[in-house]
Amino acid sequence: MNLFDFFSFSFHAHNERKQADAALCGRSMVEMLGVLAIIGVLSVGAISGYSKAMMKYKLNKQTEQINLIFNNMLEHLHTPNAFTCNAAYECSNTSIFWKLNAFPTTMQGLTTSGRPDTNSIYDVLHTKYYIYSTSTPSLGVRITIDNTQNGRDSCFNILQTAKEFYQDILHLQFRRGTSEGEKWEWLISGGKSNYYSEKLNKLDITKMHERCEVCDSQSTTCYMNIAFGK
Repeated sequence: MNLFDFFSFSFHAHNERKQADAALCGRSMVEMLGVLAIIGVLSVGAISGYSKAMMKYKLNKQTEQINLIFNNMLEHLHTPNAFTCNAAYECSNTSIFWKLNAFPTTMQGLTTSGRPDTNSIYDVLHTKYYIYSTSTPSLGVRITIDNTQNGRDSCFNILQTAKEFYQDILHLQFRRGTSEGEKWEWLISGGKSNYYSEKLNKLDITKMHERCEVCDSQSTTCYMNIAFGK
């Protein structure tokens, strides 16, 4: 073998070794696509799991906030002369609770002008609470459920919490806002009255989900009125 052939042989042998090493270390396109597909599936699962965990956290937080609202209402309902209402229909009392620092500022929304909304209370799911009193006397809360998303879950959570306050509730009313006006959907009595035949404490899980179907539609507004009585 002459010198030229020797160097030519060495060069080709070196290239073959490099290609073999590259083949051992590299990955084919099919393998890479497979890896990307697995990563994609895992990512979807992780996002779905995170969304469920976040919703569970928000529902638990909402339960805490509902309990805070109801307990504050009952405390002031049983305080002599805490609220007086001589109006024919109702008197707004939400602003009074804000003046009493009964709720954290995180539950306060903003008006269209950007000022603090002292006539409403908002929970973590953006459900709106408006507290009012009547000359009965009673203290009620009008709840507007944000039904653009998770409306039924929020409604069910509120209804389930309200059952725990059954003995203090006069009645609970469902209304649905439509293009033709408001429509009464469900009328339910609490432990303080027998206004309506259906009793709040008798609602099972299935019936509660049925009652909350009114909050499913994104084309309407879902309202819930809960009145507490002495």
